[in-house]
Amino acid sequence: MVEVFSFLNFLNFVEDDSSRYEVGITNEGFSYLDLVSEKEARRLTFSEKQERETGAALDGSTRARGQSNIKQVEAVDHDEVCFDTDLMTIVNDIERRRNRVSVFPWILAATIVFIVTWLVFVLNLDHPLVGSCLSGIVVIPGSAFAVANAWFLDRSRKDVHFDYKISGKGEIALSQLNQTLQAISKSGQTLLVTGRRFFEDTRYTGGAESFPEFKEARCSRGKPPLLDLEFDVWKLRAFNRDLFFMPDHVLVCDGGKIGGVNYGSLEVSTETEITQAREVAKATPDAKIVGQTHRFVNNDGSPDQRFNNNTKIPLIEYGVVKLVGSGLNISLFLSRQESAFAVPGGLAEIQELANKPVQKVAEQRKAAAAARRAAQQEEMFTVVLDALSCVMFADGKASGAERMKIQQLMKRMRVPWDETEVDNRMRSFRNRAASEGLSNVVRDVCERTVLLQDLRQQEALHKCLEHVIKADGVTHEKEIAIRDQIVAAMEEV
Repeated sequence: MVEVFSFLNFLNFVEDDSSRYEVGITNEGFSYLDLVSEKEARRLTFSEKQERETGAALDGSTRARGQSNIKQVEAVDHDEVCFDTDLMTIVNDIERRRNRVSVFPWILAATIVFIVTWLVFVLNLDHPLVGSCLSGIVVIPGSAFAVANAWFLDRSRKDVHFDYKISGKGEIALSQLNQTLQAISKSGQTLLVTGRRFFEDTRYTGGAESFPEFKEARCSRGKPPLLDLEFDVWKLRAFNRDLFFMPDHVLVCDGGKIGGVNYGSLEVSTETEITQAREVAKATPDAKIVGQTHRFVNNDGSPDQRFNNNTKIPLIEYGVVKLVGSGLNISLFLSRQESAFAVPGGLAEIQELANKPVQKVAEQRKAAAAARRAAQQEEMFTVVLDALSCVMFADGKASGAERMKIQQLMKRMRVPWDETEVDNRMRSFRNRAASEGLSNVVRDVCERTVLLQDLRQQEALHKCLEHVIKADGVTHEKEIAIRDQIVAAMEEV
């Protein structure tokens, strides 16, 4: 979605509360995940983050380090807080958000009135140029700030983000769906049946007892309003409603009302019907002409010679596609018959996947996210232990006091290792430093400190380095040099 005020992102003080969903289309069928908004994800992870930081800070202290502002939770892994949902819940959320009153137009109008009033006021001052310059310093940035944040607030309150994960049979099904709808769009004429008229006297209708009433329809590509998609989908306008053929369902937008039709509940059928080329119906180059009649005919079907303007009317055999299900009842007449006959087959694969039970994947995603976080934490602890070991071996030896201090610090950090494992890791570090050279190992550790991006973590590691330096009561210049090298590397992050 194009952000009108994206160039004013630096003025944005609105926390993103737009919904986020991930839809999976795989060999096993569909899955629906609610990834929650950025604001909700921070709220859900904040208490856990507070508890973790309060329990054990990186420097081993046990004081509370949590902040009351949930924006302090910078990085949010949505997989950790996701949960399973379903299509109707998502559709109801889209409708609820779409019907929210927009704030932006009111703020924009109020800002315009305010600026006009301000201009009238300053132009009537004794020194308008000076007055406009001095007051404009506040008025113009303030107006831009108000309008931009009103826009961001509306987007936060009304937008819904979709992320599709498509693989295996899902890719094949989506490709077939798109090809089918593209074929419909290439039909010379696509007519939507809006009703049917019946006649008692067929002499004035070219011998027809009834006419289908048509409205021209157009199949095109686009995005549903207020939905953030990475790609365009096929759209059909029917009965003053917009039908968006999403990868997993048909999204129906009828003003402020939103509906969703699962492909599995959609009945698709095709047939042919012959009708006259009257009014909207026209004989296009790809139409199948099966005969002709006249505007006025006798009871036996012959042309009525009493009328001078008794023109010939082609008889067209259209391919008819009927889509029925979940309140949807659409009949489309396509001049290109093969496009109509391809629809059932084009939707068969996606319907097969839609009829499978909805997959529950939230617990699996949470477990994978927890494993990723555990691996990241272990990697961070490894960097910390190696940094402390760099200082410990800086003078060419490791005293018992320094080893004990590192053990205490690692224990207070609640690392997932026991004392034996920490000793083994320090021993491995010593062997590596002996084979590669301590200076090379220090450079490697400095490069890996990029993992400590939080300023508080960097400060805590700095304090831990000081603890190790002072552990044996003797401070060496090499220890100070390595400490400064590590601290400098962290400051560059």
